[in-house]
Parts: sequence; structure tokens; C-alpha cells
Amino acid sequence: HNQHEVLQIVKNIALEHNTCVAIVIHDLNLAIRYCDRFIFLKDSQIYSYGGLETMTPENIEAVYRIHVHIIECMGVPVIVPFPDEKVEVDEAAKEENKEPLNES
Repeated sequence: HNQHEVLQIVKNIALEHNTCVAIVIHDLNLAIRYCDRFIFLKDSQIYSYGGLETMTPENIEAVYRIHVHIIECMGVPVIVPFPDEKVEVDEAAKEENKEPLNES
């Protein structure tokens, strides 16, 4: 509850003052709810950057190496992890910083 309050206050201040706020947050559900832009880092490099369009299962799986689904709940995207499902990442795509290859 407190995290949501703090992030909402920060978002409101940023909007009110038309300013940029940078935060480091590993809770992707908080990030997707309160942030406008996202940077995925992998192996000390920028893997992906952008708006909501960059918050994809493919990017999350490549960076966090965990299978996820993104569902919508009451108009808000929610990231649901499935840690028991193994994620295969195509090594060539990884080197080229492209989307991973997911195999079931």
C-alpha cells in the first residue's frame, strides 16, 4: 500500500511540475502502473528501451529468464510470472540484442 502511495505522489509531482523522474524498481507491476518509459538492462547493457510497447513478455523473459503472461485487470496491465516454465533464449538473438526465441 505504501509503495503505491509514494509512487502516485511522485507521479503527480512530476506531472504537476512537468519534470522527469528516474527510479530504479524491480517490481515490474509497480513500474508498469506508474511509469511512462522503461529501460531493461541485461549484462550491464541496455537491452530494450521505450514506452509501454517495450513491456512485453519477450523482453521480460529475456532479461529475467522467467516465463510471464501480461493480462489486464480493471484496465491495468498485470505481469503474472510462471517460474516453473523454463525460458529458452536464442543465443544469437541475445548477442544481437534482439527479441529472444521462446520454445515450449
